[in-house]
Amino acid sequence: LSYNGKRKLINLLKEHGRVLITSEEKLPLEFEKYRFHMNPKSMHDYLAFADLCISEGATMCSEAAMLGVPSVLVSTLVHGYIKEQRDKYELVSTFKKEQEAFKQIQHWLADPGLHETWKKKRDRMLADKIDLTDWMIDFLNKNFDQTLSSTASEISHT
Repeated sequence: LSYNGKRKLINLLKEHGRVLITSEEKLPLEFEKYRFHMNPKSMHDYLAFADLCISEGATMCSEAAMLGVPSVLVSTLVHGYIKEQRDKYELVSTFKKEQEAFKQIQHWLADPGLHETWKKKRDRMLADKIDLTDWMIDFLNKNFDQTLSSTASEISHT
């Protein structure tokens, strides 16, 4: 995003709600008032309640999408996980040019059913995935007795 593009985006978004910017870099003075000061450990808590995520970073867009937040990535780089979220689940829109991104953002801002649509998209994505914690617990429970027996047998033979 160009400097003027960022200004245009902020002006567009502030007509619809509060604009918050997270950045690890120094912001131009006129954008500093939008900087969101928070504990980084709470980032996902805040992100989950965002209306939109617009980013130049794939990680933030991906995380927002997984939380059911409509996400726009403006970047020339598109990673595989973003492609899946974009192509298979339609959770992320990617753009190389900011003018194209603005059109998508304006379209989404005008959609009163946006959040309900994204909740369904997110739920569809999550239904396709496994819960790694549940899988690990199940794996350990299934293999614990076998592993314990093998270990006990090895110990008794030594």
